[in-house]
Formats: sequence, C-alpha cells, structure tokens
Amino acid sequence: MPMLWLICFVLLFSADATAKEDDNPNCDASATKYLLNQVLTIMDEQDSAIFKYRNLISNAQNDLKSEINQLKLDGKNSKDEMQKMMLDLKNEFQNSMKELANDVVAIRNRLGVTNPLNGKIYHFSTNGKTWEQSKKHCEQIGMRLASAKTPEELNFLHQTIKVLPKTDNNFWLSASNIGQKGLEFKWLDGDVLPNNESSLWHNGVFNNYGKTDDNVCAVIYVNKLRYDRCGSHHNFICQFFNVL
Repeated sequence: MPMLWLICFVLLFSADATAKEDDNPNCDASATKYLLNQVLTIMDEQDSAIFKYRNLISNAQNDLKSEINQLKLDGKNSKDEMQKMMLDLKNEFQNSMKELANDVVAIRNRLGVTNPLNGKIYHFSTNGKTWEQSKKHCEQIGMRLASAKTPEELNFLHQTIKVLPKTDNNFWLSASNIGQKGLEFKWLDGDVLPNNESSLWHNGVFNNYGKTDDNVCAVIYVNKLRYDRCGSHHNFICQFFNVL
C-alpha cells in the first residue's frame, strides 16, 4: 500500500471521526511520489537507508491497520480518545516523512550532481549498457536519459565525468537518429539536435564517420558530442528536474 494512499487514508479517517468538521487534507501527491521514487528506487546502489525506510513504511502500515481495526471494533473508546489517537498517528507520519525527506536529500546529494544553471539533477552510471538499455534503466528509476542541449551543460557534465572511475569515456545521452532519415538527430523530448552545430559536436565527426543506415545515438565524449551504433555498450547519464 503506497505511503501516499496510507497518509491520505489516515487524514480522511480522522476527518470522519470528527464528524467532518474540517475539509479533507490536501495530500501533496507529486512531492510524496518524488520522495518514494527516490528512496525506493534510487540509483543502482542498494543503500542501507532504502532498506531502513522500506521496513519503516511496512511496519507503519501494519501498525496503522491494527490501530484502525481496533478503533472500528472497540466501542468503548470515546470520541475524544479516537481523535487523540488519530492525531498522534498523523503527527507520527509527518515526523517520519520529514526524516525521510532528509535522508532522500542526503542520498541524492551523494549519488547525484545538480546543475544550478538549469535545476537538473544527473545520475552517472558506469555500468556499460546499450542505448535502449540505458534509456530503460533511467525510466525505471524515475528519470530520463540526459539531454545536454547547450555547450554549458556539456561542459558541466564533462567536469563530473573527468573524476569518475571508469574504463570508457563515452556516456550515452538521449539524442538518436531512430525514426529519422540518415544522420538527423532528435532528443527524446522531440527537439531537433542540428548536426551542423559546431558548438555541440566534435569537429569532423560526420566526415570521419560518414553516412550510415544504422541506428546511431549520441554520446558525450570529453565536452562535446559524437555518435555510435545504439547497440554498443557505453556508460550513460540520467536526469530529472529538482523539485525539492
């Protein structure tokens, strides 16, 4: 049972217990979903904090179910006792979510890199995958393959790549010619990546590689773009926009 549903249920039940004197609480679905996505599926590492909060959430769910069933079945509890118990549960969950948010920020800061110029957070993976596998991996952790559309963003990524332990200096980005003609590239969001933009592409990359009928995808190499067959194995970069 997702934490969002659980929290909403607690607050709604509390409202019923007080004869609906207050409006239903406004549960911030996007923020809660963000927190859970980051804690339960964050990156490749099996971080101990993730397991800690998986157990915390599971135990809290079971405890809450027992408390609610007891409240429903026990007619001896007065209305005041019921309200107090529900308020205590509400406060307990709010405190847990604050602790959870703090741990998420700590994990995010350790595993991700924030670009203050555009508000994006990036995850760098040095586990070599094909472009399609990289794309799928990013989506599974609530992110997307990165789209570095400016020289400034490419330079920012390069500064991080330089210090990463790795055996391959190529990192997949989201642009490809899949579904296009020849060497026409598009980013995953549909924006065109011009192949004559010298500030983004390495000099001579199209002359050296020539024409191809293969599906080719963009990689960042040093601080500019080049391309390779999408079935090749390279590192990759995921991104999402910072909402915290």
